[in-house]
Amino acid sequence: MEKLSESLADLAGQDRLSEVKGIGKATEQVIRELLATGASSELAKLKAGFPPGITDLLSLSGMGPKR
Repeated sequence: MEKLSESLADLAGQDRLSEVKGIGKATEQVIRELLATGASSELAKLKAGFPPGITDLLSLSGMGPKR
């Protein structure tokens, strides 16, 4: 998507998001929600599945999914 010659907002406004390789119906819905609200309910659901503070731990040097 970084290499697109047009913005996602323009493509969405013209109902052309599905023309972009790799963007299916589900991804198109997420993009439209992000453009309309600035947030993604799908991302919020995924984040809710992790314990609070886990992203802070993963940002520490030497900490990864195995530890």
